[in-house]
Amino acid sequence: MSKALSALLLTLILLFQAGHSGQPAQKSPQTPVASKAACSGITAVPANRRTPEACAEVALYGPPVLFPERNGIAYGVSAIPDKPLTVHIWMDNQTDDPQSYFDICSVTFASHIDIYGSSGHRVPPKLDLAPEKHGGSGVEYIEGCSCCIMLTVPPHSLRVVDQGDLSVIWTLPAGNYTIIERPPATQDASRPPAASPMLPPSGPRLSISLP
Repeated sequence: MSKALSALLLTLILLFQAGHSGQPAQKSPQTPVASKAACSGITAVPANRRTPEACAEVALYGPPVLFPERNGIAYGVSAIPDKPLTVHIWMDNQTDDPQSYFDICSVTFASHIDIYGSSGHRVPPKLDLAPEKHGGSGVEYIEGCSCCIMLTVPPHSLRVVDQGDLSVIWTLPAGNYTIIERPPATQDASRPPAASPMLPPSGPRLSISLP
């Protein structure tokens, strides 16, 4: 997929999620087994979201780092120490209506996050580097997709809605990395805002270490 096509796909995903209101789900998230963890001890989850379902998912996927709320919805990210390359995207639906999440080709998770190395520099996705690798020869990269899933999150619920392997999108040698929220698109924006080339000094973030 060319850089332009990649940017267009991410733009459509972000704009869809920015302006999409709750719709009936075509597929509901899998209900996890009951958690053995004490909900009262999971401080990463807001007290009013410590349902048995949310606690069960924390036990499975790790406690989420939640990003700022926008229009009643906040996203978050989590990982477990023994599988740091696998990240999970959470949706905190603070509204009174069901909210939908659109998963395309199991790469939608990357539209929510940016990654920074230990030096503080942003790690660009592989697709951003492809034209440089081939010297701008005009080679087109086409990626097929046959899997699109619509999930729903009930009102006032916190659920995992997506997951993905970081190594599919980014080249990540061994080291320490920081994951933050990718600048979200707004309803009236023609494209997502540019990511910061350097790690911002503050804000919610998830730290991972790759052996």
